[in-house]
Amino acid sequence: MKAKLLNILLLLCLRFYSQEIPTLKEQGMKYLISADFEKAIEIYSQAIKKDSLAYENYYFRAIALTYTLKDT
Repeated sequence: MKAKLLNILLLLCLRFYSQEIPTLKEQGMKYLISADFEKAIEIYSQAIKKDSLAYENYYFRAIALTYTLKDT
């Protein structure tokens, strides 16, 4: 029973914490913090294409988009 639960947990971890997605999130955050909003939008859009269920990517992309809006 423990082995079966461990296998399920491992599969879930592999699904939600794949190598590429956190790397894109980290890159996007790096550009967001450094105020390179266009690049952050590009990186978060790539992350969304890879995993459309990760709400953080949408959230941080929206923040970057907000900072690219021009004042009128």
